[in-house]
Amino acid sequence: MESGRHWLDRKRLAIYPGIFLALFLVTSVSTVLKSDNLVDLRGYPLGYDFINFWAASYIGLAGHAQDAYSVPSLLKAIQVAVPGSQGVFAWFYPPTFFLVILPLAWLPYVMAYWAFMLSTLGFYLLVFRRIVRSREAMWCLAGFPGLWLPSPSARTAS
Repeated sequence: MESGRHWLDRKRLAIYPGIFLALFLVTSVSTVLKSDNLVDLRGYPLGYDFINFWAASYIGLAGHAQDAYSVPSLLKAIQVAVPGSQGVFAWFYPPTFFLVILPLAWLPYVMAYWAFMLSTLGFYLLVFRRIVRSREAMWCLAGFPGLWLPSPSARTAS
């Protein structure tokens, strides 16, 4: 290796995010194919980092938004979306966040998931593109695991 050159050069910045994206795609397709009625092999609903948004929306549209803060009520709403789900996903958001998520339960769970994910991804890309105009930076953004992987912190003990 030539001295003075950093190991993470433009060529690697173009390749590594693509490798991650390919692995993520294979893993995601495998998870969906192995799932049973939208429940993965670990017993969590597909899109488990999103399901509490849909469930809180469902409760709010029924006129009982305060019940989103009750874990048993939230679990019942989660099971409307994914009947086989046994995981408990707490709702920690302030009441004003209902303004963002309330329309979600107008759609079936899977459609709401994709509508929410694609719209927030679009806003994220728009902002990022205004800040950074480099093609390599866009590949790094696309390969950033935090963009694609759900947060396990949404789970609480069941």
